[in-house]
Amino acid sequence: MEESVKHSIRKNGYPSKSVRLPFKAIYEACKTNETSIGDVLKNLENEGIVGAVDGDYILFKGNVEKAPSSSSTFNPKNPMQGEAFNMENFQKFAQEQMHSMTPEQVEEIRNQVGTMSEAEKQKILQTFASQFKPGS
Repeated sequence: MEESVKHSIRKNGYPSKSVRLPFKAIYEACKTNETSIGDVLKNLENEGIVGAVDGDYILFKGNVEKAPSSSSTFNPKNPMQGEAFNMENFQKFAQEQMHSMTPEQVEEIRNQVGTMSEAEKQKILQTFASQFKPGS
């Protein structure tokens, strides 16, 4: 899976630019290959390729200049930056994202989540939590 993601982002200009890949497609491919999306992202991170969930996409930031930011406060653009992941930050982030979506997009997400089993939902939450622990 990691090789497939690396191939996809490189053909789209990574690392000279940031690349977004659809979360759902990667999630489904991971599921088909019986691997965790969290494991794939962690393995890529070990190779210096950092992907972060950004709405319906996974964003792989290329060589772009970083704006200075405070790492001690909650950033609604990225709830995993700064404070350690916790459900409160995740809920704030999700609500913020939903406010910027069209009603059709919100309905599509509800349908996607509605078809997931409780185990799949828990696995996604565990993936977020394990990916964004302090020091990781």
